[in-house]
Amino acid sequence: MKTSYLIPVIALMAAFALSQNARANLVTNGNFTNVLLPSGSSGTNLSGEIGTGSTGAGNYLNVVGWTSTGYNYVYTFVGGTNMATAGTKAGGPNAGMPALQPSEYANTYMWGTGPSGGAAGGNGGTGNIIAPPSGGNFLALDADATSATLNGPVSQKITGLTIGKVYILKFNWAAAQQESFNGATTESLAVTFGAQTFTTGTFSLANHAFSGWMQATFAFTATSGTQTLSFLAGGGPSGLPPFVLLGNVDLEVIPEFSNWMAFAGFGMICIVFETIRRRRRLKVVSENV
Repeated sequence: MKTSYLIPVIALMAAFALSQNARANLVTNGNFTNVLLPSGSSGTNLSGEIGTGSTGAGNYLNVVGWTSTGYNYVYTFVGGTNMATAGTKAGGPNAGMPALQPSEYANTYMWGTGPSGGAAGGNGGTGNIIAPPSGGNFLALDADATSATLNGPVSQKITGLTIGKVYILKFNWAAAQQESFNGATTESLAVTFGAQTFTTGTFSLANHAFSGWMQATFAFTATSGTQTLSFLAGGGPSGLPPFVLLGNVDLEVIPEFSNWMAFAGFGMICIVFETIRRRRRLKVVSENV
């Protein structure tokens, strides 16, 4: 690339970087790492069923910012640890969620091999369940749509929206199967924001497998200043049961078009000044020849 064109290109790149930095995730606790015990105190490496409503109660955990009305779990990834080392499940035969640290609030696990295969832990599954691409915890949502008790959404109210503006939602999701059940399953995830609903593609999962993490991106137009964002797992067959894993939820507003026009205009001004400078330089050179 010629040096003369570097100025406008660098200017546009800087403007784009500034606009990206100005954007913020509107979702609270989008990586699900803020988890509280029923007493309201913070815990370490907590995994377990999410309580109904905004607070945990009894043997349920509170994932701050989120509500749950179904059989939905939060799992904490602990690299290199395949079996429980603390809580009532320590060393137990059901502590087979690969590389996870269950606590006494967890009694549901997914099939998985563990980081180095079944010999290093795991429970005989055929896939290694790892942390989401951007790290953090993840949720496991029961996808058996035939049961209204088990199949319920996780939700969060998003405030500060501007009616008519477009918002981009990004998240990671994966297909898994609950330990001790057998057979191929299917998984999908329905996402609702306000009055709009989108659905990921359906994943066909082999027996005892893990799909690996996939990314989904959807665009929503705000129709109210406050809207509910919810995720509802879907799948089958009934009773196996299928599970959908969810991580790294991010919701950001698209920058104003006028801002992008300003960035483009700034770049064009740079190009114009560079063109004038080059022409003056050529004129001086021609006069001195």
